[in-house]
This record gives sequence, C-alpha cells and structure tokens, in this order.
Amino acid sequence: MLIHELVSARGAIDTAQATFLQTYDRAMELYLNRSWAEAKQAFAAAQELSPRGRDHPSKLLSARCEEFMRDPPGPEWSGVYMHKS
Repeated sequence: MLIHELVSARGAIDTAQATFLQTYDRAMELYLNRSWAEAKQAFAAAQELSPRGRDHPSKLLSARCEEFMRDPPGPEWSGVYMHKS
C-alpha cells in the first residue's frame, strides 16, 4: 500500500519535516505489521511532529489502530481498510 503526498515543492525538506516523515513511516510499518498499540503511539508522535501541527492521516490511522485492537482483521488482511458503514 502506497500513499503519496507532496511534501515540498522546492525539493528540500527541513529537519523537523524529515523527523515527522521518519516517525510516520515507522508508524505505517508498525500498522502494516499489526502492532496496533505501538502504531497508535507512533501515529500520535507523528501528529505532534507534523509541520502544520496536525496530520489527518495520522489521526485517521490512529483511530483505525484502536478499532483493530478491539476487532482485529483476519489473516488475509493486506493493509486495505474496508469501511463498514
């Protein structure tokens, strides 16, 4: 699963943005490996590090971690989220 987002129109990113991206990447790795509690914490950290002070994908995926902790997906899960309503 790949998600692309333009992070710099000038081609260079600053240290704060690089730290945010590394934290988000780690959170995604944990999420895809079904480490829900750790991923939730990493998404919260990414949210705090976001250059804009908020990051919708981190917030959304953190909520999905909570859902998956309560009701884990089956063994065939590939990272794709299926809306239930």
